Amino acid sequence: MHVAKNKEMSLVFANKTQEVAKLTGLDEEVEKEQKELQVENTRLMDENSRVMEENSALRISVEHKESNLPVEVVASAK
Repeated sequence: MHVAKNKEMSLVFANKTQEVAKLTGLDEEVEKEQKELQVENTRLMDENSRVMEENSALRISVEHKESNLPVEVVASAK
């Protein structure tokens, strides 16, 4: 009786050990993917900042050019 129970418990323990190993592997995959996403997010934030700076510079350039145009031309463009 005890031998059968010990074998059963041994199988349960082995199964649970495999489950833990599988979950640990999944955790490592998730951590790796999370780090990759953080790198991509940083790159996109940097690119967004650069584009916003370019947009601001273009806006200033357009405003400067508009200030040198006659008032009638600026009004008709809007």
